[in-house]
Amino acid sequence: MNGDVEDASKLMPASRKVKAPNAPAGPVEPDETTNAVHNVYIKKVERVGGELQNAVIYTYPKVSQFRPPCRFCQ
Repeated sequence: MNGDVEDASKLMPASRKVKAPNAPAGPVEPDETTNAVHNVYIKKVERVGGELQNAVIYTYPKVSQFRPPCRFCQ
C-alpha cells in the first residue's frame, strides 16, 4: 500500500494479510475479522543462577478472543 491508508477498500484486505511470526510476545496474525490471534503462555517464576525469571510451562497456540462454541451447549 506504500503508506496509502486512506482507501479502506485497500486497507482492510491488506490488514488481513499481515503476520508477525517473530513478534516480541510470540507470533501474531489476524483472523478473518482482523482480531489478533496469538499464543497465550502459562508461566511460573523460577530462580536461575540466583536471579528470578519467568519460565513458560505451557503454551496455548493461536488463541483468538472468540472461543469455539461449547460442544455441550448445542
